[in-house]
Amino acid sequence: VWFGKILLGLSKKIGLLSPPVETIERQGGKPHFLSYAFAGALAELALYQFRKLGRFNTHRTQRALQYRQALEGSFSTQVPLPDTNPTFLRYVLRASNVERIMNDAKREHVFLGDWYTTPIAPAQVNLQSIQYTECPNAEAVARQTINLPTDIHISEQDAERLITFLKRYV
Repeated sequence: VWFGKILLGLSKKIGLLSPPVETIERQGGKPHFLSYAFAGALAELALYQFRKLGRFNTHRTQRALQYRQALEGSFSTQVPLPDTNPTFLRYVLRASNVERIMNDAKREHVFLGDWYTTPIAPAQVNLQSIQYTECPNAEAVARQTINLPTDIHISEQDAERLITFLKRYV
């Protein structure tokens, strides 16, 4: 784990990996690369990824339903599922003891996302530059948010491990 973190840090530092959010985006601006056209090879790659979108969305729906069935009524708020097949980028729970849950998860190597824990994501956005007006309700809810991963790399067994972990906090 430590070697991977060092390798990741070095890769970012020397420019092999770009940050998920550019500094200019945090200031409310547009990244320079958005004004460029993509090369043909990138267009092919994008088309290849789009062909897999249905499979990815089906997987996300399956993980969301798995979380829903296992955790229904366990946490104060869960996202209501629509009648149609939902596709969740993340499956959201609301808990009063988020900090403890996140710390325990990290210590036990359980992957829980720390996405969207602020009303404006990512947390490093310069709120003044985007003219954010404080919203105490949104800020309180964001602090109570736990996001469960639904991506294609989360297997049914991974989700079960997450569910077992989370049931300790109900």
